[in-house]
Amino acid sequence: MRNIDRMRNRTLLMATSLLLVPFGCTEGSEQDTPQDAPSMTSPMDMATADMSAPDLGEVADMPVEVDASVDLDMREDMQGGADLGEDAGGDLDMGTDMQGAGDAGPDEPCPGGQCSPQDCAANGWVPPGNLQRDTMPLLRDDTVALDWEQFYGQPFPRGNARKLEVEPDHYVAIELDTNTFRGEGSIIFDNPQAAGPWGSRLISISQCPGYFGPSPYPGDPECREWKFAVGNIDFTVAAGSDTRDCDLEPDRTYYLNIVFVDEVLPEGSEDLTWRCALGELEDETWETCGALMESTYSVR
Repeated sequence: MRNIDRMRNRTLLMATSLLLVPFGCTEGSEQDTPQDAPSMTSPMDMATADMSAPDLGEVADMPVEVDASVDLDMREDMQGGADLGEDAGGDLDMGTDMQGAGDAGPDEPCPGGQCSPQDCAANGWVPPGNLQRDTMPLLRDDTVALDWEQFYGQPFPRGNARKLEVEPDHYVAIELDTNTFRGEGSIIFDNPQAAGPWGSRLISISQCPGYFGPSPYPGDPECREWKFAVGNIDFTVAAGSDTRDCDLEPDRTYYLNIVFVDEVLPEGSEDLTWRCALGELEDETWETCGALMESTYSVR
């Protein structure tokens, strides 16, 4: 029995020692424990420490500054993107407008086949620089006659005989409108003595006043002729023209241009030497040069 009791006491002592070890206790005194030895933490304390590490109370007490610049920058970037979109849309609209303008005929000098004074100037289809327009081309008449009706007193193509008188270094440009006329006709030049001095002349029908060079309005070479003395310039308007006639478009404005010169067909708007004579016959004392003009026509 004594041996059994002794074994119980020893077992109890060993169990007590094991329980004291995790808390840093031994059977000896405090002096037996090294001062620098690290303290041991129980597994339960370690688990508890890990779970309680984020101190939410302390985080709440810390001042928090909100950086709003990020959001503002993003909004500015987005706004910039919107502006770019609007600009891109504007560019697309401009492209559409340019394309629409191209549809009108980018290679056509005069839109729709009708030349304005600005179109004539832009293309160099202008009068010779050394000549001026004679605004009163009727013989012994100070009436301004710039168009067909002022000159003939009737609308195109009607035209009873009228006496033309042109001053030196001048040309004549008579405006005419084809309007609803459909047919053919002739502008006849004659030289009776009653018309005074007369000479050879250059005649053109063009959409540009005072222009004697070639142009596509009209492009027919028969619309430009030099006449030694008497002669006609024949025309047709939408009537299946003869190849010998000046082919004109309906509803267009043209100019009958006349200048007294020696034989020449200018290539453009170069200067022309005004001269009232027939070949070698010349009288420098002549102050004017003229012709008798009339118009005949037939309707189709």
